[in-house]
Amino acid sequence: MATYSEASNIDPWIEGVTTAVPDADILIIDDLSPDHTATVITEFAHTFPQVGLHSRAGKQGLNSAHIYAMQYALDNGYGALVTMGADGSHQPAQIPAVLGALSGGLATSNFCIGTRTHGGSHQAALPRRILSHGANITARVLLPMGSVSTRHHFAPLTLLPCEQSWPTTFPLQVTPFLLNASRSCTELVSS
Repeated sequence: MATYSEASNIDPWIEGVTTAVPDADILIIDDLSPDHTATVITEFAHTFPQVGLHSRAGKQGLNSAHIYAMQYALDNGYGALVTMGADGSHQPAQIPAVLGALSGGLATSNFCIGTRTHGGSHQAALPRRILSHGANITARVLLPMGSVSTRHHFAPLTLLPCEQSWPTTFPLQVTPFLLNASRSCTELVSS
């Protein structure tokens, strides 16, 4: 999970993840948050040993954080990875449902999108809903991927080591989820 100025949100998020998926390891990538999010995470790691922190030298963005997390997961032998935000819009209690979409293995799906637009619920303010809807339409037109929802970062994926043969197509699973209004909207489009 990538963080930037999430100090006030990180406590309930970590507690929520450890409750929803007690055996999960948690990697948090912080971009030198000015509100000292990394300090809060470090304190939490004393109580929750499954929490790991990677601090970066400055704001490098969500995409590079996801790339780092994927490489970390592959290097350390993880079979699946879930990406999500800590701003309260993605509910940790929904992690088991989206991970369940991967449980059938490569025959069913190895990438799942938790979508708020097709069967899910989008409870954010109207400007955020308009932004999300517009971004999804633009992405579907410019990058036809067969996905109904493209602007998100609540997505588990199955990880295949590079030595394995990769399938030519990746089965995709779309799982509805509830998107709450963010507690803090500092990261809305900045990454």
